[in-house]
Amino acid sequence: QGQFTSTQALADVPIRAVNPQTGVASQIKLGDIASIKRAYADPPATTVRFQGKEVLALGVSMAKGGDIIAMGKALAVATQAIERDLPAGIQLGQIQDQPKAVTTSVGEFVHVLIEAVVIVLAVSFLSLG
Repeated sequence: QGQFTSTQALADVPIRAVNPQTGVASQIKLGDIASIKRAYADPPATTVRFQGKEVLALGVSMAKGGDIIAMGKALAVATQAIERDLPAGIQLGQIQDQPKAVTTSVGEFVHVLIEAVVIVLAVSFLSLG
């Protein structure tokens, strides 16, 4: 809620306008006084570089309560489908792979947990005689 889903939704935003000569207030739409279109910022507000080349960066965020591992798998499938349709010379690259980092962290945690349990059991058996 609160996010615009189309340029038309943004154009329909009501704005309060006051006529400076009469002082009478009225309501107009943003689209009545501005041209609204979907486009890239030119010049871009931020320049992103990857491996020394200027790139276009896209951020993919997980929905609240989502499964990061499942999202990573779905993103890999979607990326492969998109890559097939890209024009020559255009490539997709992944700068950061959070699902992989989460999988690695969980794996390391489980490994350390197993080591801790084994050590506690070994010390317990040794102390019992």
